[in-house]
Amino acid sequence: GQYGINQGKYDWIPSGMGQYGKNLNYKRYNFRSNVDMDITPTTQVSLGLWGNVALNTEPTSGTDAIYGAILNTKPYAFPPLFKDGKYSQRPNLQSPYLLLSKGGYKETTSNDLRANISIHQDFDFLLKGLAANVRYAYDAVNYNDAIRSRTYAYYSPLGRDENGELITTPYELGSEIDYLNYGSNAWGNKKQYFEATVNYNGKFGKHEVGALALMFLQDYRDNVASDYISSLPNRSIGYSGRATYAYDSRYLFEVNVGYTGSENFPKKKRMGFFPAVALGWNISNEDFLKDNRTITHMKLRASLGQVGNDNIPSTRFAYLSTVNNAAGYGLYGQSYTTWKEGLQEGQ
Repeated sequence: GQYGINQGKYDWIPSGMGQYGKNLNYKRYNFRSNVDMDITPTTQVSLGLWGNVALNTEPTSGTDAIYGAILNTKPYAFPPLFKDGKYSQRPNLQSPYLLLSKGGYKETTSNDLRANISIHQDFDFLLKGLAANVRYAYDAVNYNDAIRSRTYAYYSPLGRDENGELITTPYELGSEIDYLNYGSNAWGNKKQYFEATVNYNGKFGKHEVGALALMFLQDYRDNVASDYISSLPNRSIGYSGRATYAYDSRYLFEVNVGYTGSENFPKKKRMGFFPAVALGWNISNEDFLKDNRTITHMKLRASLGQVGNDNIPSTRFAYLSTVNNAAGYGLYGQSYTTWKEGLQEGQ
């Protein structure tokens, strides 16, 4: 076949090999911007933008299937084409040549946008070590497939007749088409996250204290939902606090509390309280290890806490009872003729 290459861009192949496809091609345009501004001597604002637009062209079967066929098919298993121009393949072995050039192509257009803004405010004029932060992030991803595919007939070699002519068995003769069908897929999602924190760090001689209060909101949505449940946004909210104390940078104490919730649970049970406590010992700051050249840093830490998880893999809103329509029915406790063991209704 002949290949036309123009400034690194692959386009239609003018030979018969490219009659039903496009060569592999991937283009992506990126954009990134970060801006930091000092609004006042104590107020900083940061803005970040990142995004890309991409176009990927590949055979309909996908590059994974083609590489799989290359690995699974011996080079001498069958020729790319018979001498009469018919496609050659075996029912249990796919031809990389046919997958690449005869089955059509798929163009995937994608765009990805990620934006964030944060505001930092120092309150040293009120209390040294006191500061607050507000952050907001927005992510959006969208994909669209344009699929142009066809079914082709192929012939599997069986052997030769007494005259030395090749014997073949045809497959997909009734399904073969000489044009490209069209199909499309679309998917994507968007996510929003908001966070506000107030933190304090202070040191008084050998005593170091710290405190943090945090609140967050999160919202995730599927742009192309397949049903009513998946069309509902995933939302969560949380409040947490932390207090720390260190004496002489050797003995450490920390306590955390969290009050977080998710819409994945029933009303009045969506919020949960999750405490944790930790103790630490910075051994390397003790006098007997300060000048040790072998052990330069050693710390022991023990913690105990309670955590929660709303990521239930089987389904959302697992507390809701559902009934599916299906053919036939089952009996609980008895059949038509005999009783089954176990407790029956009313017992």
